[in-house]
Formats: sequence, structure tokens, C-alpha cells
Amino acid sequence: MFLYTLFFLFFLSNLLAQESASSLPNSIQKQNNWNYENRRKSTTNNPYASERLQSTSILLDSINGWRFDSTTMVWNASSRSSYLYDANDNQISELSQVWSGGAWVNSELSTTTYNANNSRTSYLTTAWNGFAWAYKSLDSFTYDSNNEQTRELYRTWEGSGWVNSLQFINTYDAKKNVTNFLDQEWKQSAWVNTQQNTYTFDGNNNCSLELISVWSDTGWTNLSLSIYKYDANNNRTRDSVVAWRVGAWANSSLLVYTFDVNNNLTSFLFQEWNRTLFVNSALYTFTYDSNNRNKSLLYQTWNDTGWVNNFKDSNASDSNLESQLRRIWDGNKYVRSDSIIRYYHQVAASVAPIIGVARNLTIYPNPSSGDFTVIFPNIGRLGIVEVYTVLGEKIFGERAFLSSKVEIRLNNIPNGIYFVKAYDGNNYYTQKIIIGQN
Repeated sequence: MFLYTLFFLFFLSNLLAQESASSLPNSIQKQNNWNYENRRKSTTNNPYASERLQSTSILLDSINGWRFDSTTMVWNASSRSSYLYDANDNQISELSQVWSGGAWVNSELSTTTYNANNSRTSYLTTAWNGFAWAYKSLDSFTYDSNNEQTRELYRTWEGSGWVNSLQFINTYDAKKNVTNFLDQEWKQSAWVNTQQNTYTFDGNNNCSLELISVWSDTGWTNLSLSIYKYDANNNRTRDSVVAWRVGAWANSSLLVYTFDVNNNLTSFLFQEWNRTLFVNSALYTFTYDSNNRNKSLLYQTWNDTGWVNNFKDSNASDSNLESQLRRIWDGNKYVRSDSIIRYYHQVAASVAPIIGVARNLTIYPNPSSGDFTVIFPNIGRLGIVEVYTVLGEKIFGERAFLSSKVEIRLNNIPNGIYFVKAYDGNNYYTQKIIIGQN
């Protein structure tokens, strides 16, 4: 840990070279951060490629979150997570804690079990009630003979037992592509349809069409249709979304992605339809070092005449440590916001196909008034997005199957910091969002 700390201080000193000097607290040498990421860190930065084999694997040990107090000019600990793995390098537990009253306070503990094929069979979430861990939710997973997930059962703890809540049923074609995803809720002792997603794939097994329908008393009703385009390297370059309105399809939104020669995502542009044409909304721009590691992220929003800075992240890393410094644009200059440190350890290469992993979820706008969009860095079979308070209380949950984005609307919640947790079918992520209601 001391060696990692020296690396971090070196990286951070480079990141802060252009700013006035201020020291991080000494306790930074003993902490790790929250923003928990993928179970395995892929060697590729391409977030929209098809499945591939990994040549190396790096497991996330722990992460630490720090907030910068602009009044005292001091970095303060805010949150942390730590991870344990089994002999097959499967993540079996995640402990999340928050810094409160001068001490680390337990928030949430998640434990996972696996079958002989290293596929998850259960995912148990417990919350700290001040005295002990209390059950919150339990996910159970079922697989077919090809080890493809056919069912996920989600239950919540009520009183003294588990109660059915949701279930998700997958159907596959001969190439093991998911062709249908059915979402059902438990109501009055029976499963009731709520939503289904139907998928079409091209010759390279890339998802080309995604039709989302919702259940009404009379049957299925169209909700949206997404049309996906890819380049010669199977990088997703375009998401065109149309919505079903008054019996016809109408333009809704457009996402455009660009990549460099190493298949690193260099930008993505989000546009919205204004009844006449697509207009700019948000733009993310990424840079990379010579080892294809993400070096910086710039987030900008459109104000009808041009792009306006929102925040930028500066990253530095080696094979075992990654640091990130976020600066927020105050209208005239960038001011420090928070810092993240991630610690890894290397393991033998994995032979299982794992979708390419980007470093973070993308959330915009952030800060937000309560309405924001979550972009998955990978296109997994089953997406899960949840929002938690800093004390571990879940205030939002939604499934997003083979969908690259989820739109979230949180009304009448207190201003403050929240955590967006997500699972894309292969990997876990957490990203912080700041809510400031108008």
C-alpha cells in the first residue's frame, strides 16, 4: 500500500502542477475509494465492441473517494469500497462505507455466489442498520445448458422473509444472441408483464435493432425503437432512437460516437429532436496516453450558440493504481471538486469472453436538477441501474436490457450527493452524481 501511495502522490502532483499548492491529508495513504468498477479491467478502452478474449486481467482491490473543501483548502475523505475474490478471481464481496463523524461507517455489503462455470448464481445485498447487517435484496440467476442466463429473480426482504418483486426472462437464438427480454412484476400472487425488449442482430452478431414495448390491459404497445450502426471494427458509432407517438414513429434522440485508430472512444455527441432537426445537447471528449489508458475527459453542454464547459477529469495510472481528479467549471475557471484513487492487482489471464470495459459510467448532466441520463460503457445482456443516498438508501431502480442508456427522473429529493450503481451483465460500476434542485 505504501508503494501505491507513492505512485499516487506522484500522479497527483502532476495533475495539480498548474494549480496553487495544497496538501492531501496524510490519511490518504491508508484509504481507498468508492466508485466501484468492473470486476475485471479489460486491456481495451473500446466500450462498444463485440465480445473478445482478454490477454490480461486486473482485479479491483479498493477505491477511495475524496472531496475538496474550497473554504479550508483541504481534501476530506468521503467514501470507500473494498473487494474480495475467490480462487477463480470472481468477486465475492463488496463493502461500501462512508466517512461520517470522523470515522468510517458501514453502508452496504454485497456478496455473490457462482456455479462451476463461474456464472453468478446469487447476489445478496445487505445494509448496515447501526448494529448489524440487515437483508435488503436477493438476486437469483438461472442458466441453460449453454450457460446462458435465462432468468433472474429479484426479491426483497420484508419482515421475516423474501418476497418476489421482479423477474427477467431471456430468449436466445442459435448464435447465443438474446432475441427477447421479458420484464415481469409480482402482483397479487402472480407475475404480470410490464415490458419486453426485442432484438435483431447483424452478421457480426452486433445488435442492430432494439424494440421496446410496454404492457397494457389489451396487450403490448410500442414505446421506442433504437437503430444501431457500427464501423468495420464493430465499434458502435450511432444510436438513433425513435419514439412511438400517436400511432407512428417520431424522431427522439441521436448519439454519435467516434474512435481513434486503436479503437479508443474519443467522443460521443448526444442530440435531441426539436420537431424539425436534431440539436446538440451534450458532448464528451476523451484523450489517451501511449498505452491507450484514458488520460482526460471533458464534458460540455450546448447553450444554443456554442459548447459550454461543465467539468473535466484528469487521469493518471500504472498497472496497479489509477487516480482521477475532477474539476468543475464555475463560469470563469476550473475549480477542484473531488479525487478518486483505485488500487488493483494483476492475475492470470481470463479465457472467458468479456465485453470491453471503459472506466466509468457516463452521467449527464452532472450536477443535475434531478433529471439525468446514464450511459453504459458496455453493451451487456442485462443492465441494472440504481440510485442510492450516501447512507445506502436505495431511491431508484430500473432494468435496461442491451440498452446503452437509461433516462432517470428524480423529483422532490433533497439536494446533495448520490451514487448511481449499475451492472451491465458482466461488470459493476458506481458513479457519483450531485443533485441540486432548482
